[in-house]
Order: sequence, then C-alpha cells, then structure tokens
Amino acid sequence: MRTFSDLSESEILALAISLEEEDERIYADYAGGLRQGFPASAALM
Repeated sequence: MRTFSDLSESEILALAISLEEEDERIYADYAGGLRQGFPASAALM
C-alpha cells in the first residue's frame, strides 16, 4: 500500500474528488431518509 506522501499531485486530486463524490452520495442518502418525515428539511439538501 502506498502512503499519502508517495502520491503525485494528480493522484491526490483524484483521491480528493473521489472522496467528495462519496460524501455527496452519503448526504443524498441521508436526505432521502429525512424526506418522508421531514420534507421541508430534505428539500434544503
């Protein structure tokens, strides 16, 4: 396994983008869970 310091700039950027996309999916799932009980709150996400 490579360490963070072994990554190139483009690999670090790709990792950051990938993690942001994963976070977006998590927040979308969370909003979906809120949608039924709290539709106004879910609409904000």
